[in-house]
Amino acid sequence: MHLLRTYLADRATGPTEPNTYRTPLPRSGKVSGITLGVRITNGATSGDEVISDAIDRIRILGNGSTPIMSMTGRSAYAFHTLMSKRRPPQNRSMAAAAVQEIWYTIPFGYYLGDRVNFLDLSD
Repeated sequence: MHLLRTYLADRATGPTEPNTYRTPLPRSGKVSGITLGVRITNGATSGDEVISDAIDRIRILGNGSTPIMSMTGRSAYAFHTLMSKRRPPQNRSMAAAAVQEIWYTIPFGYYLGDRVNFLDLSD
């Protein structure tokens, strides 16, 4: 298995209202992990929300409806911290109209590039 970095969605804009953002995975191949970056812009009178609390659910579905993984934003934060032994990279700001950002790494094996444990997309 060769390590290949692929962007499924780069700088995609999601809805402003709470909604579901979907990115289809390839139908074949092996995935050792996913890195998920989330950016939100504070409103003019807000900014006190933490991004991990704003993410209701991160789900990976196989074959369109089979749940493979599901976790909340706080769980993703804790999982990243546990697996990498450090907090996820993030920019936090309470200023009006500031951009906050956080990056989660979700491995499907013991580490990124694991040749034994991974998510097989052909199943």
